[in-house]
Amino acid sequence: MDTVQVIKAELETRRSPEELLSWCSSKIEHIGSTNDGKNAIRMGRGLCKPLVEEIYPLAVWASREESVSSQALIEPRIGSQSFDAVVWDPEHRPTSYFVEVTQAHMGQSEHFRMLHLEKEGWAPGPLSEMVREGKRGGLIKPGRVMTSLKGHIEKTRELICDAVTAKIKKNYNEPIALVVALEDFILKNDAQVGEFLHKDMEDLIALHQPPFFCFFLVGMSGHILVRIDNES
Repeated sequence: MDTVQVIKAELETRRSPEELLSWCSSKIEHIGSTNDGKNAIRMGRGLCKPLVEEIYPLAVWASREESVSSQALIEPRIGSQSFDAVVWDPEHRPTSYFVEVTQAHMGQSEHFRMLHLEKEGWAPGPLSEMVREGKRGGLIKPGRVMTSLKGHIEKTRELICDAVTAKIKKNYNEPIALVVALEDFILKNDAQVGEFLHKDMEDLIALHQPPFFCFFLVGMSGHILVRIDNES
């Protein structure tokens, strides 16, 4: 169906931060206007996967991060290269750099959560565990459900550390920054979250000396944005 079609060329079009966020939000809304499109977004089918998992986090980051000027141009890249976007910004030093995007989510449990949502019409929150009975094709059902704010904070910190550690082990074009997308709709009102996340990243930088010149932890609800410069 037309509402599910996504063309690679339109994903890789060079846009300003505001243009990228506006286009990306409209595109996701348009695709999600049908049941097939909504399921394609939830399950990350085809090019809906990079649209939601790479380009939308890029758009949220670029539109909110003060070090990205309104004159910047962001060009997403779809494929297996060692970066997800190139940024040209006359007000930034360096004036051009690469960006890699990663997700701090529950992996297979998140996939199971979307399968459950698609089949049953509901699912527990993003940081809840999902289990499958038996082998492939078995019944998927909710496991342990995260209910406390403390539990959400601890799990978010764990997922971010896992996501960043996995990225640190790879080789990259440089200079490159890392954007880590996370769920923040529950954590948005907790003032200490940013401090915890900043300290965790400083510890990772000291331990691993990663290739990224800067790290950005970006909440997909738009409430959390933490920048950590790599001064090592």
